Amino acid sequence: SPCNQGDHRVWHGGKKREAAAVRCITLDGFLGPDFPEVSVVKVDVQGAELSVLRGAKQLLGRRQQEMALLLEFWPTGLTSLVGGESAIEEFEQEVRGHGFWVYHMDEKAGELVPLPGPFRALTQQFTDHFTNLLCVRGERFAEVGNGR
Repeated sequence: SPCNQGDHRVWHGGKKREAAAVRCITLDGFLGPDFPEVSVVKVDVQGAELSVLRGAKQLLGRRQQEMALLLEFWPTGLTSLVGGESAIEEFEQEVRGHGFWVYHMDEKAGELVPLPGPFRALTQQFTDHFTNLLCVRGERFAEVGNGR
């Protein structure tokens, strides 16, 4: 985007945009089955977060592994790319289904807010904007709390 040099997408977003072909690979494909422990994963892919999570089933499926996911959450991008409102629920199922406790990173208040309810609660607040979620599991992150 000429207005935002960091706004690179794997989809056009319904607007005519300059494009370039880019080879993509899943996290599981990149890391392989024998990759050592991964403690932190940051995902900021302009609405393609669900696709990233689906391509990281082996990594996220290491149930014994302590891990933190930092996920950008942009409801409009997610529903536009995946094609419907069910994308929010699917995204949430991928995160919670792997045993993560979820927190909204409230930048205005400067605090982590447990998000025990549906992600949909954030969609009204962040229709045209994004926010960040911290998703944690394991003893290393126990002090963050239990906002499952």
